[in-house]
Amino acid sequence: MPTREQARLTNDAAAVDDALGQLLVERGRLDPAGLGRAQRAGETSHDPLHLLLPKLGLVSEREVAETLAQLLDLPLAGEADYPDLPLQGDRISVSFLKEARILPLADTAD
Repeated sequence: MPTREQARLTNDAAAVDDALGQLLVERGRLDPAGLGRAQRAGETSHDPLHLLLPKLGLVSEREVAETLAQLLDLPLAGEADYPDLPLQGDRISVSFLKEARILPLADTAD
């Protein structure tokens, strides 16, 4: 179950980016100068830090995803979690899935 701090972070994108940057620096995955560079780039592009870090080649997408998953206490899907065939293909349009940036991984009762 997420802590209050984690729940608060999920409702504030800027706080998530701040925590992400701090955690990556603490873990030695990003140096403070790189974090500053990404933050300055974000001020002009208005892109969130989690998108800028891989774009700038400072941190891999996988590292960002793993760190965000841990920070927000969310599971991270691995290769084995993806279905062999698309789910809900006849009930959900592909254009909706692309626009919403979602991919159903399982079809369960809950």
